[in-house]
Amino acid sequence: PWTPGRLLTVVWLLWKLWVSRHARSNLVRAFTGLAVAALVVLAVAGPTLLIPMATEARQSTYMMQTVDASAQRAAGPLDFVLPPATHPIRTLFNMPAPRSSGAFVGYLPLILASIGAVVRPRHAARWLALAVIAWLFTLGPSLPLYRALYTIPLFQVSRYPDRFAILTMLSVAVMAGLGMEHLLRDVSTRGRMLGGSVLLGAMLIEAHGGTLRLTRPFDSPVYHAIARESEHFSVLELPITRVNSAWLDMYAQTLHHHPIPKGTLTRRVPSIPYEWMPMVQQWRHPELPDDIATQSLEMRATALRYFGLRYLIYHRDDGGKPVVPPPADEIARTSGVPVEVAYEDDALVAYRFRVPDGSNTLPAVTKLGTGWYDLESPGPDAHRWARDGRGTFDLYAPEGRMVALKIKLAAYAQPRRVDLLLDGQQVGQIDAQTWTSEIVTPPFKLEEGAHVLTVASPGTGISPREAENVADDRPLTVGVWSVEIEAR
Repeated sequence: PWTPGRLLTVVWLLWKLWVSRHARSNLVRAFTGLAVAALVVLAVAGPTLLIPMATEARQSTYMMQTVDASAQRAAGPLDFVLPPATHPIRTLFNMPAPRSSGAFVGYLPLILASIGAVVRPRHAARWLALAVIAWLFTLGPSLPLYRALYTIPLFQVSRYPDRFAILTMLSVAVMAGLGMEHLLRDVSTRGRMLGGSVLLGAMLIEAHGGTLRLTRPFDSPVYHAIARESEHFSVLELPITRVNSAWLDMYAQTLHHHPIPKGTLTRRVPSIPYEWMPMVQQWRHPELPDDIATQSLEMRATALRYFGLRYLIYHRDDGGKPVVPPPADEIARTSGVPVEVAYEDDALVAYRFRVPDGSNTLPAVTKLGTGWYDLESPGPDAHRWARDGRGTFDLYAPEGRMVALKIKLAAYAQPRRVDLLLDGQQVGQIDAQTWTSEIVTPPFKLEEGAHVLTVASPGTGISPREAENVADDRPLTVGVWSVEIEAR
């Protein structure tokens, strides 16, 4: 709602500037009132909503999605006149389905708003302008206007274009009020009360979207069994791609009463991307081979201890798509610790980890970044060649500490210098040979939060066609077999 609110503020300011352009005192009075209102909102909502949301937007990648990711959440051009699927009027008329179910304005409000815009053009002008602008924004990135919005930093978190329909409805409501006032202005007081009540009642009836079929809250005996365990541990549920999985996990938490790795909260909490870990990726997709962003079995057990993870609950449904949970020995193979099935039914499988004592120091979570060719020789010799001599890894450090980088690499055709850059600053340099060698860098400080590690080899690459007379024209410089961050 904050993005439509910012748009409403901008339109209001532009209108005030226009109508007060000849009266400076009116302009000062208007902006003084706006400043006071803004300070009150900041004082009330800032600590609990605005500041945490700004912090989350700055540190979380899901808040800053590409403009193309919002295309599937846009409304259709005629959604404002197409009632939702549950609306009773659809039993009388055959209508196309809207892309967005929340953009319907209503026919009676539109008629009254049209009357208001005609008979009170000066008062309705700014609301008509806001309605049209907001409607254009609901269409999403199919129009250049919405793409231009993404160039403004404060508006880049608008991931759901159809929510701009809120402003369209607000504007139509104001203009409908102007139209209703015009229709009833020449009737008696009793007539205005009666006519107003009838019109408002008709609009309420039209706004009723029909009865939604409520789903029964899910439950499982395993949640209550977990709740009876008094030790402190966490519970992870898969697939994490389920619709509203974070909210479902938080609901399940009210049943089992134990921590979960990630939820949706307004307060600032460490948002550690546990899903980056190769262990979790292979839980989700057991067929995935080991890649070059590695996680040793020892570090996988360390991660389980760090998160205090004892139960993995694997649902058999992923938002309407059936899921086959992997067998316990497959979970054990990818976890590096003994695993047993604690509970199983038609809806889910619950695995229990038997994690031995040991270190719980998790230096960083690592995932493959950009700038790499496809994985070659899947298995013990799996590796990737850097594209144009430069490949990256995404890192997230749960806390600041001294770490070292363990990397296994080789240069192609001739020895090369390899620079290791952390957020653009050099933290190491390696003389890579034409055979694979495993090297541990000197310790360096890794601050808490997200980072980008770059493996760069300057110079021109050599193609396998040139070096080995094979049909491969890629300019190769350096290849990486494994990368892992170790605590120091």
